[in-house]
Amino acid sequence: MKHDEVGVGENEYVSTKSVKVLKEVTIPNVWDYFKELEKNGKFKIYRYPSRPKKYPVDDSDLIECAISMYLNTDDLDGAFDFLEKYHPELKEQNDKIKEYIKTHGKKEVENKIKFFK
Repeated sequence: MKHDEVGVGENEYVSTKSVKVLKEVTIPNVWDYFKELEKNGKFKIYRYPSRPKKYPVDDSDLIECAISMYLNTDDLDGAFDFLEKYHPELKEQNDKIKEYIKTHGKKEVENKIKFFK
């Protein structure tokens, strides 16, 4: 079933029954482990301020995260307060989006999302 933790639930599934552990991996130093995975081509670590090309430089993807959180929780202020806490530079954009949301229906707001469809 989907895990219901806000911000994780859409990406994590948990079992409702006990399951057998197939393998345990001990990682003494997670940073070294991640660097080794990157070296072996398993994934890419983006070091600040670089980012994947698919993410916009204006951080509009983060605003869409807040919109998605609002759509899932109905907590407009909570969703945007969370974003503003970590990205205060987005306050002006947040305020504009919140005003838009207050005057438009959820379906219309949802249709504007492009990153998280």
